[in-house]
Amino acid sequence: MKHWIPPILFVLIAVGFVQAQQPDTLRFQRAIPALAVFVTSDNLSNTYLVSPENAIVKYDTLGRKVAVFSNKRLGQAAFIDASNPLKILVWYPDFQTVLWLDRTLTEMGRLSFSKLGYYSVRCVAMAFDGNIWAFDDAISKAVKLGLDGSVLQESPPLNIYFPKRFSATRIRDSGQYVCLSDPIAGLCTLDQYANLQDVHNTMRIQDFEMEGSWMFYLDKDILYLQNMGHLLQLKLPLPKGVAEKGAATWLGKQCIYWQNGAQLEQYSWE
Repeated sequence: MKHWIPPILFVLIAVGFVQAQQPDTLRFQRAIPALAVFVTSDNLSNTYLVSPENAIVKYDTLGRKVAVFSNKRLGQAAFIDASNPLKILVWYPDFQTVLWLDRTLTEMGRLSFSKLGYYSVRCVAMAFDGNIWAFDDAISKAVKLGLDGSVLQESPPLNIYFPKRFSATRIRDSGQYVCLSDPIAGLCTLDQYANLQDVHNTMRIQDFEMEGSWMFYLDKDILYLQNMGHLLQLKLPLPKGVAEKGAATWLGKQCIYWQNGAQLEQYSWE
């Protein structure tokens, strides 16, 4: 005899199972003897940072320095996207230029947005298909560009969907979602063709990472794991030392870094 389960009970059982499987803490992985102004990682657990001397430095999974790249002519490097470990994106906003490097941090190519007619690019990201996303503040649009500078996709003006002026400071492409965040106006999601999918006026976050349908972001001493497809949210408290000292923190692929004196400490979750 089959037993009928009320839909609401089924939902509660499913949510209870997810909560039982959720990570309950951040686990220490390694310490890297380095100072940084920006840090991220790739899916192979390599670490990439911008040093105070404006060099791009790569560390392997054992915390050993394995490659260095430096460019003194483009101003301060502000952001690294290592979503593709074979094509590392480096953003130099002062000269509106983005570079991409191979796994040895050798330059493979670059784009100057001003030469393409985009003069107010605020953030960039590696597209899941190997191209480049950029948000131009002057036109309030996200644009996907080929490595040759050709325009592949362009969003509608995103300003019109927010009660406050939308000026994205971070963009990420997980393959399932392209997300842009403005810490004042909110967050929006696009598809791979730059069509607007959703607007979240209450998600005002400065920085975030993406893995599939999951978004990771920090708010004070809590790390939030937000499923964008099912509106499921998990919370992880930061390690006690991180929360108390209030040191600089950065997000990587399923990990978080914080500057503990003269070394970077890396914590991860499963």
